[in-house]
Amino acid sequence: MKSKYNSGKRQPYVGEAAFSHKAGQHADVIEKASELMEHIDSKMVGNTRHILLSELSGKSTIVNKLKKYGDFDKSSPEVKKLINVLKEKKNPDMNMKQQKHLLISL
Repeated sequence: MKSKYNSGKRQPYVGEAAFSHKAGQHADVIEKASELMEHIDSKMVGNTRHILLSELSGKSTIVNKLKKYGDFDKSSPEVKKLINVLKEKKNPDMNMKQQKHLLISL
């Protein structure tokens, strides 16, 4: 259920982008202790957290994204390949559908 406060993707504090994270270290902290990086729980404003893949993604983020496809770790060849693909693409605005396609196409 969307909150009446969440009326725009880029709206400060409540918009979708307020809970989207892509930098490697930042995303890693979010996974371990979100209260250190997020001002409120995204659910309080009818939103959800998004950990995005980009050229800034670290191996931990990629391993977490790949969990639903099998057992991977930071040294997996698929993880190394995906890091290289992301660095080549350098597309910071890759949407969720494009990210899923990229993961499946490994």
